[in-house]
Amino acid sequence: MDIPSIIATTKDMVLGLSAIVGAWAAVTGLHTWNKQMRGQASYELARRLLRNTYQLRNAVLETHQDLVRALNSQSVKDYISDSNFSATSVGYINFDKSKDSAVFSDNLRTEMETDFLEAEVLWGIKIDSDFNKLIMMQLEIRFNHRWIEDMFHTLKKKGELETSEHKHFLDFVDKYSESSKQKYKIKLDKAVETAEHQLKRYLNRF
Repeated sequence: MDIPSIIATTKDMVLGLSAIVGAWAAVTGLHTWNKQMRGQASYELARRLLRNTYQLRNAVLETHQDLVRALNSQSVKDYISDSNFSATSVGYINFDKSKDSAVFSDNLRTEMETDFLEAEVLWGIKIDSDFNKLIMMQLEIRFNHRWIEDMFHTLKKKGELETSEHKHFLDFVDKYSESSKQKYKIKLDKAVETAEHQLKRYLNRF
């Protein structure tokens, strides 16, 4: 084989090898990029869920504390202790703050439920069970908030409640006593800890 032929053959081999190396590098780079993007998406999802978990905890706790404040007001105490007391003043207790917190907690829960579906696709597991306690606490206090708000509106208009409503009202007063605040906070924190444990494993970017 003469020199020109050797040079041509060598050139073809070099070009072929370069093409193979280039293709390998492209595939490897794409795989690495895809892994990094998936890792970033996983991190962002975990961080978003954790942030919303803390915000939901705060909103639920704020709603609970405001219900405690309302149901332990002097007007409510007077209404309970004096059957002749006209409770129209009870209905004027400001519920705006707790209502804002309750509505905000609804929005957070809806956003988190959407993220649970994304987590199932991205992580291949169902994580909603780790949030069940927290979600159930939110749903319960949202339901109770509506009931109590309706009762306060009735008191504002009529000055009294029907017998069955009055019984429910007394149950709520007992449930949201001043002494319930610390116990409720501990229960809420435990629900958050369960969710935290699941999410922290996904907070590593790589």
